[in-house]
Amino acid sequence: MKKGADHWLSWMSLAVALLAGCGASEKQERSRRGLPFTVRLQPIRVPELVGQVRKNVPEDLAAERPAVPADFGQNLRLVTRRLAESLDETGLFVRVVTADADGIAADLDMEIEIRGDDFGEGKVMAGGAAFSTTVWLFAGPLAWTIDDRHYPDSNVVLEVAVRRSGEEKSGPARPLFRDRIFLKGLQLDFFERAEASAYLINIIIPPWVGDGTPEVAGTHLARKSLAYFVEQEPDQILTRLPALYFESVYGFLVHDTARQDFVIVSQLRVVEVSVTDEQGRRREVGPDAISLHEVTEEAAKEDLQLEASESLVGIGTENRYYRLPLAANEKGFLRVRATLESGQEAGPWTIWRPE
Repeated sequence: MKKGADHWLSWMSLAVALLAGCGASEKQERSRRGLPFTVRLQPIRVPELVGQVRKNVPEDLAAERPAVPADFGQNLRLVTRRLAESLDETGLFVRVVTADADGIAADLDMEIEIRGDDFGEGKVMAGGAAFSTTVWLFAGPLAWTIDDRHYPDSNVVLEVAVRRSGEEKSGPARPLFRDRIFLKGLQLDFFERAEASAYLINIIIPPWVGDGTPEVAGTHLARKSLAYFVEQEPDQILTRLPALYFESVYGFLVHDTARQDFVIVSQLRVVEVSVTDEQGRRREVGPDAISLHEVTEEAAKEDLQLEASESLVGIGTENRYYRLPLAANEKGFLRVRATLESGQEAGPWTIWRPE
């Protein structure tokens, strides 16, 4: 197989095509209840080097197995940007940007690191092989699109971390969210494994025979790795991150774009809130006024607790709730900060209000 950057430039072109296709699709209506953060996706990191001796892989097999990329070079920024666009399309967060997005401040940083050096050897899937053989006998090339081989021995892992923006990775604070995604069992069809020269051979043998070309297989496994992340990880983040954030920061914001206000849930008394729009105009609700926005009626608090518990699993009952109205001129992306009685700052959060 090709070594190093040449191989992964070919992966890059297809990965960009995949992710660009997601961004080119019709923009989904922004989620009414996306997590209230602007997230900055840091450049994808791939610390391990292709070309190094792979552990437990004989030298004669090392060149026949698709490996992970060593270095994407300048194209890494492009892949990161496309991945950010794909995440933004999911509506998980109010907004997802990259590190080179000028003039946009982030609330959280997301870091993705690819570890491991081998997707492993492809193995036949019994059901897929039988189905693709049947289709091959009667419909020929249509069988090329049926998944019939998988990669259960892959050692490739995606490490994901989310931390408050500006926190140093080497600092004492742990990430708000951390996950490890094992990329075992990714599946490929004949078209995703074979180069053009193998198409004629498929006239006389079923498509599941042979693992194909390592460069082609590696290209599509890398594509599917990122696609798998976009499809699967948002559910993990949605169910775990809000409660972890609340536990660490002692406050959270709940907003529905259909409403003209937002709610801050806090374990401590809030003494000040600020709202800043995209033009930098700042509105402050100071200590004298903030108490007027605290919800004290028990029935109303129970309703807000029920609403907040949809995101903040296990938040308990001893919380304070502050419902604050939005000003008529506060439209678009708005950043909200709250100062707690301890002096700690909760937020910033980002909310989106339709123009």
